[in-house]
Amino acid sequence: MDHPENHLYVRNLAWEVTNDDLKAHFGQCGNVVGAQVTTSTKGTSRGWGTVEMATTEEAKAALPLDKQTFKGRQLIVRMDKRVKGRD
Repeated sequence: MDHPENHLYVRNLAWEVTNDDLKAHFGQCGNVVGAQVTTSTKGTSRGWGTVEMATTEEAKAALPLDKQTFKGRQLIVRMDKRVKGRD
């Protein structure tokens, strides 16, 4: 079952960040179920993505990564409120 409260929205990603990079970076906060860098139709990064943590507690533990530098860019990390309306 999908848990919307476990999803994070991450902006201001460096263009070269991959799904694996994102998963590894957020792994310091707990178990990452999935990490996805959003790409254009040409396959290039759009500079943002989503991370799903295993638990709500782990998602909240990742919020302090907000404003931390990752690959030369200051991340913006928020709970992904867009997921709550999904079925």
